Amino acid sequence: MVPGMFSTKIDSFNRVQIKEHQKLDSVGYPEIPAISYLVAIPECDSVNLEISLLDSIKINNIFIFPAPELVPDTTAIGATALIEQFEFNSTAYETDGYFPRYIAETIDKGAYFLRVECMYKCVTKKIIFQ
Repeated sequence: MVPGMFSTKIDSFNRVQIKEHQKLDSVGYPEIPAISYLVAIPECDSVNLEISLLDSIKINNIFIFPAPELVPDTTAIGATALIEQFEFNSTAYETDGYFPRYIAETIDKGAYFLRVECMYKCVTKKIIFQ
């Protein structure tokens, strides 16, 4: 297991989380845990970022909880709070490919947003943490 990773059973789903880290929040899509880093690169004309996979963890037969929509609601004392509303994108869960499909992106010259995350294949219910 990944340090700090835990799963909570919700109906037929598993809500997988990693303590003190983020998760993908595209409403209705699998709520994938992610560890993110901002990598600063000194000023230069070009950068070649190479990511080498040294190890991975595979978990089979796990049905990842879909990311809920956060909707405003009024509490009993009149305050506004965001509550989770269940949303399920059946098309996303029927796709035979890993979600998401990238692990790094450029956010500005000299900075990369590097995301180490779980890749989830909905059809086979397989999660790979790399």
